[in-house]
Amino acid sequence: MRWRLDEAALAQARRVALRIEDSGQAHEAALDSEAVRRGSLFHATESAVVEVEMRLEFPDGTFRRERVRYQP
Repeated sequence: MRWRLDEAALAQARRVALRIEDSGQAHEAALDSEAVRRGSLFHATESAVVEVEMRLEFPDGTFRRERVRYQP
């Protein structure tokens, strides 16, 4: 999975987390600043359909989410 490094919201976020739903199972990963700067995360898929949600938490307590569905 990749994300845009130039996204201003990523630089402003206090916390960044990914939730990956694959084969009916949910996996969550908190991303540290180094992982965010890398701009990608490897996930070996177990099914043909994978849903990923990135959640950003900002210093003022607000959140932003983006969810995508990958399938061939």
